[in-house]
Amino acid sequence: MEFVLKHLHPVKIKEIKPIGNGDRVCLDMMSNFKSGHGLLVGSYNRSLFLIHCETMPNQFVSKRPARVNAGPVSMYVLCSNFTTKYLNELKPGDALFTVDSKGKTSVNTVARSKIEPRPMLLIRGTHRIRGSVIFKLLYSEGQDYFNGYRSIFHLKERKTGKPISVLDVEKYRNKQTNICADLDVETIVQDAETVPLVCRDGRPKSMKQLKPGDRIMAYIQNPELQSRHFGMAYEGFCLER
Repeated sequence: MEFVLKHLHPVKIKEIKPIGNGDRVCLDMMSNFKSGHGLLVGSYNRSLFLIHCETMPNQFVSKRPARVNAGPVSMYVLCSNFTTKYLNELKPGDALFTVDSKGKTSVNTVARSKIEPRPMLLIRGTHRIRGSVIFKLLYSEGQDYFNGYRSIFHLKERKTGKPISVLDVEKYRNKQTNICADLDVETIVQDAETVPLVCRDGRPKSMKQLKPGDRIMAYIQNPELQSRHFGMAYEGFCLER
């Protein structure tokens, strides 16, 4: 498996809400992050959000470009070999994959992991695929890309929201703007000014400034590789809730 830029997408934020305290993992890395880079972290294998390094100063904290306040202990993080680990498992010497909004990649190594109780936020959003892209994917990937229980996408009419079976998609070939496919995604992050996510234009935006309607970057896993075992993605059904 390798990083594919086409799988890095903007996600439109629908909801941000506090969900209480949790054990947050703060990662101090061996090297400063390159400009705009962060770690891919998420609640689910299907979507990993781009968490920027700590660059949002306040009265207590100055720039720390080698630090990422990554999220709660149960979250996935993408490693340099394209497997995932739980944040709780990380230790000095672990190599993590880093990326920016343009798809520029690098590798950084964990120097220290700190777990501390912090207030948390639940972020919900939607990744939408246009009708023209749906037909390209059906041609290149086959019906299984969207079909049946293996699918994590919701095919629908764009204006009405009416569900569409993959068997009926062909009816829209000459009206491709009338359909779309939505993927509901969510993740948990620390409620702090020092936790920036990466916007569509590449700028980091603090969690304190993020609001519904904003578009932030996430790595959307190929839905044919929904399952993971010992951190490795493989083809098979897995329903994460």
